[in-house]
Amino acid sequence: MLERRDKDITDLKRRVANMVIVGKISHVDHKNARYRIQSGSVISDWLADCQVRAGKTRVYEGRDIGEQVVVVSSSGDLSQGIIVGSIHTDATQVADKGSVHKTIYPDGTVIEYDDETSTYGIHLQSEGIFSLTISDGVSIKGNGGALELTAPDGLKIISKSDLTLSADGRIALQAGSDVVINSGCLKHNGMNVGSSHIHGGVAPGGSATGGPN
Repeated sequence: MLERRDKDITDLKRRVANMVIVGKISHVDHKNARYRIQSGSVISDWLADCQVRAGKTRVYEGRDIGEQVVVVSSSGDLSQGIIVGSIHTDATQVADKGSVHKTIYPDGTVIEYDDETSTYGIHLQSEGIFSLTISDGVSIKGNGGALELTAPDGLKIISKSDLTLSADGRIALQAGSDVVINSGCLKHNGMNVGSSHIHGGVAPGGSATGGPN
């Protein structure tokens, strides 16, 4: 009787100790979203982890080998454990302000929002590619130093003040139909070449006129 009681107490202590453990991820299976955790000399079975959403709206953020996590196990059965979150270390601390929401990826890409200064930033590495696509064919793509905008049904830029287009190289304008410019005055190198310009040196016959004034 005493021997069985001692075994029951030992098993109960083991289960209580295993209800919440801290360990590091030792193996990953991203295809099935399962991980094995090492805590001391013990390596768990393949465990599921918690995600922000897992219904009609789904989110998946894979965890890394060596990442420190917390595992909660029902009734202390580690084979039924669930990874409920990760623990920051001094080496993996992301930000030093409570107002900053920041994600750092292994390649150095950073996505950051500071709700104190209302500043949002996406910083890609020099070889990074940015792509935003809408199903109707609208897209914005960035690759290296180039940016491409595609809008099958039209593109409109509205400025309530000045609009400046500047290029160190040439600017090419190509249209499959008319080019329409409505403005008070159209100038080229400071000279009026629009619909209101006039020419000097007009003479009858086939002589050329003077330049626009």
